Amino acid sequence: MRNFRLLKPWILGTYGLSVGLAILGSTFQHPYLHYFTKPLMMPLLLLWYSQYSGAFRPPRLFFSIGFLCGWLGDIFLIDTSGRYFLWGLGSFLVGHFFYIIGFRKIVKQDTLSLRLKYLSLSTTLIFFAGVTVFLVPAFQSSERKPLLLPVLFYCLVICVMAWYAWFSWRNQQGFLMWAFVGALLFVISDFCIALNFFVLPQGLPFPDLIILSTYGLAQAFIAQGTTALQPMN
Repeated sequence: MRNFRLLKPWILGTYGLSVGLAILGSTFQHPYLHYFTKPLMMPLLLLWYSQYSGAFRPPRLFFSIGFLCGWLGDIFLIDTSGRYFLWGLGSFLVGHFFYIIGFRKIVKQDTLSLRLKYLSLSTTLIFFAGVTVFLVPAFQSSERKPLLLPVLFYCLVICVMAWYAWFSWRNQQGFLMWAFVGALLFVISDFCIALNFFVLPQGLPFPDLIILSTYGLAQAFIAQGTTALQPMN
């Protein structure tokens, strides 16, 4: 058991290294470095996550499945031609549904007032409405129009996922704060993807650094924030 404990920081460090190398490979146009390291990210994180007991029992099982979906999404979206964009989007979408289930299962007793819940939900929906208004003009061409509804649905689901992360943290407290931070970083990362590929003609400055770093931290914080969860009876 002690040997497994000693492996934890090394596995997490290797995950961070893979994120950094994926960024370097994409930024400096070394495709083989990027193609090799990016698909390693989520298996390494899942390996680290599995070192904590209960990783494959609810509620942490749902997060483990979410990480696997993220791995599939990474593989589909590594092709920059866009041929597998919807497959990648769908993989992450399914992953967010599993995150939502996991966050919902965490809460054994809802202690939040209705006023606070309505206020937070309203804030989430207002943000989603703003994103919709912002994105719709970028999808008016005949090539992009079929992607509008899937992209907007994905945006809605990830906003709901972030709300559930907040909801579980406010009810349970503790390390779940990190999971909420991770959910917010996921929203930021995906919003930056939308800006870079659909909205801004020239793209973001240093897009790979911004997108991959926020994504890598998002998944790591969600994992860190849920490691202490006890298996359900």
